[in-house]
Amino acid sequence: MSNAPSMYTTDQSKLIPMQQQEPAITTSTSTLPVLVTSNANPTSKSNPAEVPPSLIKQPKTSASHPINISWIVPADVLGYLSVAQFPEGLDLYDFLNPVTREEWLKFDNQQYQKFQHLQQSQQLRGNLCLSSCPGKKVRLSGPVRGRAAINRDLEQDFKRMKGYGITLLVCCLDDTELEFLGAPWPKYEKAALAHDMRIIRLPMVEGGCPKTLPEVRNAVLQVNKEIYNGNNVLAHCRGGVGRAGLFAGCWLLENLLCRSVERTVHVLRERRSSKAIETYAQAEYLIRYAMALNHRLGLPFRATTTTDLSRNIPFESESGSPSIPFIAKLENLVLVDPALIQDDLLPVDETMHDETLSSTSATSPPPLQPHVTATATTHQQVPPELCATRYHSF
Repeated sequence: MSNAPSMYTTDQSKLIPMQQQEPAITTSTSTLPVLVTSNANPTSKSNPAEVPPSLIKQPKTSASHPINISWIVPADVLGYLSVAQFPEGLDLYDFLNPVTREEWLKFDNQQYQKFQHLQQSQQLRGNLCLSSCPGKKVRLSGPVRGRAAINRDLEQDFKRMKGYGITLLVCCLDDTELEFLGAPWPKYEKAALAHDMRIIRLPMVEGGCPKTLPEVRNAVLQVNKEIYNGNNVLAHCRGGVGRAGLFAGCWLLENLLCRSVERTVHVLRERRSSKAIETYAQAEYLIRYAMALNHRLGLPFRATTTTDLSRNIPFESESGSPSIPFIAKLENLVLVDPALIQDDLLPVDETMHDETLSSTSATSPPPLQPHVTATATTHQQVPPELCATRYHSF
């Protein structure tokens, strides 16, 4: 009789063996697939060849699954903004609609000549993108709830990012979390320097947000300087969804690319993940940032909602993140009574953008100071022409 255990139904009248349970698959820390069976006899040996290859969950590596980089502004829209401006009443949310893009993404002769000149002189602006943590290593002991192990290589991830023209990183993780994810700060910093990338440290706890508004705007201004030089910037946290998404949302608002927080979250979830802006704290932070921005620019507190706020709305989306209708309703409630969260909207010192971020802890190295390459010097001497005054930062 076989030593393998049999499973039976709970119906006492049908005590017949059911189909034997399939062996569970896991992955060792060496990333080689191993087989774990429910065999009760410890002396028996399992044969991996008996397991269908489709059931073996291979770990995701930098080679099998190159790090996923999500660009915030579509390439064609980015080119359009180099020589034109969004039509009155439209923003990036509207330009994610194929009909709107087909109608507006057209150059006349003068605009096309200007675009060619900027392209040939390498003065087109860069872009902001999001990704998960480079070099991330999780679930190495085996799949968890069907999710495979991830065993990324820091060097390969940085090489891929460099290939996309990324020269500046916004790291939203502290030293402890970097260590936990298998990308300790000393190795992370060394890999960045080896690929000529600079780093802004903007650590946040998982699901959380920065402690102040100025520290994020400080980082946004540094990112804008890099983008002006035609370089690309990458922001990441653990998965590149919540904390990095929060930073990207502030960047969109600061550059007036989105006219409301609701539209900002729409763009982030379309361009990166349906889970972007994972918590209510992050949603509220974006609203606070938008209010501070409006206050600084002298704009009225107003929102442009795409949601019917008269009906009952769900608090959470299907992904578990705050629903966009809820964010829209919260934004409108705050705009009706700004005093709800306006008590700590402090002015931002315009001279802060070259200083160390206030969020950098004493135990973490400060951000690498900006340096200008020969190519960047040329760009800085002849900066790209702004589309319009209302895109003053972008």
